[in-house]
Amino acid sequence: MAKFVDAPTLRKEETPPLVFDERPKIEDIKLEEKKFEFNYLDEIKKMSEKAKGAEGKPGPGLRVTDVDIDMALTTVDQVKALRPEERHLQQARLLINQKKYREALTELGQVLAINPTHHEAHYLVALCHTGLNREMEALKALYPLRDKDTPLDPRLETRVYTLLGELRTRLQFRLLLQFFIVNRETIARELAGFINLDPDFEFYPFLLAIIYLESGRPQEAHDCVTKALQNPLLKNPQQLGLLKIEIERRLLGELLAGVVRLYRKGAFGKARKDMAGVDVRFRDAREYRLLDAYLQTLSTGIFRKKVPSDVEFQGSAKDREVLQSLIVREDIARSLLYLQRGDLDKAERELGVAKNYAASYPYVNFMLGGLKYRKITLLFMARKLTDFDAAIAELKEARNLAEIGARDKSSDEPKKLIQGIDDVLTFLNRLKQDVERFKVEVRQVNETIMEFSKIMESAKAGITSLEMLHDVAGCMKALQKRAQAIQPKLTFQDNKKVFAQLMAAIKANMTALETTQRDSAAIQQASQELQSIREYAKSHISTEQGREDIIERLESLQQQVTTDIATVKSEQAKESLKKLKDIIARDIEEVSKIRRKVIEGGDNEILNKDFQFFKTMVDRLNDRKTIKSRQDLQMWAEVSSGFIRMIEEDKSKVFSYEAKDALSKLLERVRDINRQLERNL
Repeated sequence: MAKFVDAPTLRKEETPPLVFDERPKIEDIKLEEKKFEFNYLDEIKKMSEKAKGAEGKPGPGLRVTDVDIDMALTTVDQVKALRPEERHLQQARLLINQKKYREALTELGQVLAINPTHHEAHYLVALCHTGLNREMEALKALYPLRDKDTPLDPRLETRVYTLLGELRTRLQFRLLLQFFIVNRETIARELAGFINLDPDFEFYPFLLAIIYLESGRPQEAHDCVTKALQNPLLKNPQQLGLLKIEIERRLLGELLAGVVRLYRKGAFGKARKDMAGVDVRFRDAREYRLLDAYLQTLSTGIFRKKVPSDVEFQGSAKDREVLQSLIVREDIARSLLYLQRGDLDKAERELGVAKNYAASYPYVNFMLGGLKYRKITLLFMARKLTDFDAAIAELKEARNLAEIGARDKSSDEPKKLIQGIDDVLTFLNRLKQDVERFKVEVRQVNETIMEFSKIMESAKAGITSLEMLHDVAGCMKALQKRAQAIQPKLTFQDNKKVFAQLMAAIKANMTALETTQRDSAAIQQASQELQSIREYAKSHISTEQGREDIIERLESLQQQVTTDIATVKSEQAKESLKKLKDIIARDIEEVSKIRRKVIEGGDNEILNKDFQFFKTMVDRLNDRKTIKSRQDLQMWAEVSSGFIRMIEEDKSKVFSYEAKDALSKLLERVRDINRQLERNL
């Protein structure tokens, strides 16, 4: 049966047209947590870009020229003359020069077994692990060399710290990459190990503290940073110091959560008393001082018992924002969580609560305006915006909120939001005028689509005769004529596009009906030929000539079916021919198996003979008693050479591809043995 093209989807009258000659630019507004002091995620991104530039530039710690190699010791006798410790060390150097790091580690293990404190051996072990991308093991090897009580040769000391720098560059690049794409708990465990092995590199505790912070463990982050900052050997502790301030700000927000709840209930005096229970480490923090002063104002003097909105905050605009962020911290946190989950309604509700307690806070107003803008634009893009009056009113309110948000001069996002709202408002006002005209056109489009669908339902039920085919085609042509009369009257691009799809569907379905007969004929002809070949095989398969004729006819039919697969139009016909081609291939294989059995016996005899000889030769060579002198080596080299000639002759005697392939592989193995014997002469 022909595969017909379905009718275009019916248009919805209540859906406004979203595809016009012009569309408003929808701004990508960043609705995210406000950063007051130190944006550590931005720092991570900067580090990542910097690390990308450093990666791929090998440091001098990995250059072969930095490994001491006495090139005068090139003979076996000269190496043997060294003491065991020196011999193993020299061999390790040579292997490192050849980048054979695993073999070098074996030699270095022998050195350290003799002298566990051998400085260069520890360095070379670290170098090998670095070459094998085992950074943790490399750091472990370098660790004892960095002890201040361990005096090092100045040249070796330079190389130790050069290699350490190379390892730090590598690890920084890899860990930053993993930070954005893998499970951060896995990275955290690695970082803890790196901190123990390389405590002087501030990057490790910096990244570990951020992982703790991002996973909701600020106390662990604080402990990590505090401990790291106690190390006087850190070269760049500034970022750790800024991160510590940010962590303390978050911890203080949690510690003051109960105080803020009392404040919001109006219990200002009790709230201020509870602040005395805050850890003394955080009392110098800006948030603590601002809230304490504000609660004192609310709970004493002429302002006592007044609501917060009646009391003007005394301080800078920046201080006011910091205090407001503390007061509505929990509301904002919940709104951001809902925002991440895509629940914009709940996020907006939480921000509404925050605005009740911080009406002039620019960030809350910006977020509220941004949420309203996003909800309208999402409805717009999802073709679900039907109430234009309500949408326009909502956008006007969002614009007022964005103007309050624009008081915060530290961000350009509120200005972007205002521009985005203005663009959408202009567009919606124009769109509103077009909706009614659009609905009239949609009715005409839908009536035409439904008539097309009715014709196709009768066709899909089954076309059993040429007369029925002519009837369907006639109905299609009549529909096409009526559609062509409607098309010039359409003004909306969406409706024009649907009509183009409708006309293409009519033409495609007519073509499908015509090609069905041609496809069926190709399948029938191939099936009949296969049946004829099988009938012929019943009486001729027993003779060599008969088998050759059968295979020749099957291969010819296989080639014809391959051509037909490329020629037929419908996927159903292609699948039928592919199945038929598989059947033909199986028949060819069956006949070929019968033919191969005739020559299979001779091939197996040759294979068994050669492999048995190979096994005997290998067993003898593996016996240490076999080769005792140079004459023995000479003899076995000649034996293997003769065996090579014998295999080459046997390859010309066998018939099957499998036997030839097996002998080729055997020949390579014997040649390898022959080369080894000749090298040892």
